[in-house]
Amino acid sequence: MFIPREPLTKENIFKRITSYDIFKYYCSGFSKVGELFNSELRKDSNPSCCISNIGGELLYTDFGEGSYRAIDYVMAKYQLSFVEALHKINADFKLGLSATIPFNAVGGYIPPTTYGKVHFKEKTPTIIKIKSRDFTSKDLQYWNEYYWTEWMLKESKTKSLSHYWINDNIFYVDREELCFSYDYYYHSNRFQRKLYFPEKTTFKWISNMDNTIVQLVDVAPKSGDILFITSSKKDAGIFWRIQLESMFPDLVIHGVAPNSEGAFVPEEWFYKMKERWKRIIIWYNNDWNKPTNTGVKNAAKYAEKYGIEYYFNPDNEPKDPSDFAKKYDLKAFKELLESKIYSVDKEIIIDNNEKEIPF
Repeated sequence: MFIPREPLTKENIFKRITSYDIFKYYCSGFSKVGELFNSELRKDSNPSCCISNIGGELLYTDFGEGSYRAIDYVMAKYQLSFVEALHKINADFKLGLSATIPFNAVGGYIPPTTYGKVHFKEKTPTIIKIKSRDFTSKDLQYWNEYYWTEWMLKESKTKSLSHYWINDNIFYVDREELCFSYDYYYHSNRFQRKLYFPEKTTFKWISNMDNTIVQLVDVAPKSGDILFITSSKKDAGIFWRIQLESMFPDLVIHGVAPNSEGAFVPEEWFYKMKERWKRIIIWYNNDWNKPTNTGVKNAAKYAEKYGIEYYFNPDNEPKDPSDFAKKYDLKAFKELLESKIYSVDKEIIIDNNEKEIPF
């Protein structure tokens, strides 16, 4: 006896599989509910998407775009109509539902080819809000390993978080989890912030910062002898701590960092600093064990463009200033720094507080 197959409807699909199954199959970045990943629907340099459980329903939430249910996500990813998405899910999961769409399945049958495609709205700025907490002993231990004191953290507007919001989606931080906010300034009706999750192996950052930001510039002297441009705020802090400890009593040094290693400080700001600082030196990461070694390549590129020096840690050593100081100690990095800035070809001659800086 012939038994007709059940029709291909959304309801019949969800009798056989769940929204979780659909997201897991089609969303390549998804590994865990509530965990951020990069969008595959648009260019996304910072993880700003997650699968969230909202009111008992799993939704794909993009903090710049909005939310999608499971079938909507398939429509968006493959630019399909609703009917086409049902067909794809049915085929991919081998559900065996009838390929014939009943008249009332989508509120009246319309041939798939006449369905409109999904059009994304223009990306809106990401709003990051935070709730800070007192630094925990674990927080301070982490930063102390990189020679950051609690005073430095507070002066640089670095905060420990109990929870945060991304475009009104709230995320709670476990008491034992390391989660920090780097706060900058209020601009275009939003705070520019970078969230840092040191313990994560991927997606350590959530940021709405643009490339106008220069990290640690607000605690830097207005002028001095050597300004170091590093790849991260944490690295820049090593030079700040050396200055605070007066480890070079005849020099005024400091460190700053652009938004990211792939970027550089704003050009207008750079030329102002070049008038105020006697030397500006790039000290980016040395990823000596990676074929691309992006840090050294970018440092060389910017050094040539702006006519300044660049240094990096030796091969077979920690890749950046903060990791070097952590592995050895601050004095060891000071000695490395000393070997660089007092090198034969770029010797600093100090005589009665007069400093000649050859380039």
